[in-house]
Amino acid sequence: MCATGFNVGLLIFLITLLPVQSLFAADSLSIAVSEYSPYVIVDGDIVSGIDVELADLLAARLELNLQHVRCPWKRCLLLAKNGEIDLLPGVFKRSERMEFIAYIHPAYLRASKAFYSLKGDGVSIKAYSDLKSFRIGVERGASAFLQFDNDNTLDKYELPNLATMIKMLDVDRLDAFVAATIPTDYSLIRNGLRERISKSTYVYSGEDSVAYFGLSKTSQHHSNLSSFNRVMSELEAEGEISKILVKYGVSILE
Repeated sequence: MCATGFNVGLLIFLITLLPVQSLFAADSLSIAVSEYSPYVIVDGDIVSGIDVELADLLAARLELNLQHVRCPWKRCLLLAKNGEIDLLPGVFKRSERMEFIAYIHPAYLRASKAFYSLKGDGVSIKAYSDLKSFRIGVERGASAFLQFDNDNTLDKYELPNLATMIKMLDVDRLDAFVAATIPTDYSLIRNGLRERISKSTYVYSGEDSVAYFGLSKTSQHHSNLSSFNRVMSELEAEGEISKILVKYGVSILE
C-alpha cells in the first residue's frame, strides 16, 4: 500500500514536470494568442481575428484540432522556445528567433510600422534621423524593424502593451511609440483616440516587416513542416488568405 502510494505520488510529480505541449493530443495544434486587433481579437472567452481564422483553415486542412493558448507576446515567444506551444502567428524573421522557430511559407502579410505621438506636442517624425530627439516606447518582446531594433543610440523604453504606451504619452513619460500601423490605427479608432494621437509621416515597410506563421522547432509537428508549407501555399493560391484579410480591411503584404 505504501509502495503503491509512493508510485502514484511519483507519477503525479513527473507529470507536472512535462511541458504543456505533451498534454495536448497528437492531433492537436496549439497556437499562442496575444490580443492584437484585428490580428487577434479577444472578447471574453471568444477569440477571433485574422490570425485565428487563418490558423483555423490551416489546422482544418491538416486535420488538426486548434487549441488557443493565451499569453503576452514575450511569454508566447518563450513558450514556443520551450516547446510548450506549436504555432506563433505574425512572426518576423529574426536571427535569434530562427534558432527555435521554423517559418511557414509563404508569408501572409506585411506589417508597416509608424511612430505615434500626442497631437500638439510638437513631435515631428518625417525621417528616421528625427528619432534621435525623442523618448520612444516599444512593446516588450516585439520587433519593429532591424535598423530600429539594432540602434543603441536611441532613447527606447520597453513597455508591456499599446495601452501602457498611450498612458505614458499622456503623462509625458514618452514623446512617441513605435507600433504596427494596422492594429494601432484599429485600436485608436475603436477607443476614440484618433483625434488625440497622430501617426508619423515616416512609415517603415521593408522586407524585414513581412510576417509569417512560425512553428516551434520543438513542436511534435515540426517534422511535418513541408505539409504546413504546402497548405499555406494552397490557401494563398485559392485566395483564402486574401479573403480573410479583406474581411478585416487589410490587404495581403500591405
